Amino acid sequence: MPTKLEEDYGVIENKVVQLTVIIGQGHYGSSTVKLNDENIFIGENIKDLDIGEGQDISGKTLSIRTKVTVTNPNTNLTSVSYVLKGGKEDETFDLEETATNKTVDYSASFNLIN
Repeated sequence: MPTKLEEDYGVIENKVVQLTVIIGQGHYGSSTVKLNDENIFIGENIKDLDIGEGQDISGKTLSIRTKVTVTNPNTNLTSVSYVLKGGKEDETFDLEETATNKTVDYSASFNLIN
């Protein structure tokens, strides 16, 4: 079962919202990023990914699914930080889970609101 997060994120007209995904503990991770049901990014190394301007994305849902593979032999602890910038406040959302298998699935959903 994925580790889940669901939050509201306030956006501002004419300001671009950006997403960064940070995989912790030296493990490998890849993510799929969707705005409503449209894929806008699939891969790794997400840093300052432009999601869109506030007036264009308000009322939509930003969804991120991240799969973390345990590659650090020193720890089974995994973590993902989702960083959103450009809205009413810059915010970081942290999740962590101890892996019982080789992979952990994370899911984050942000309702983009005015």
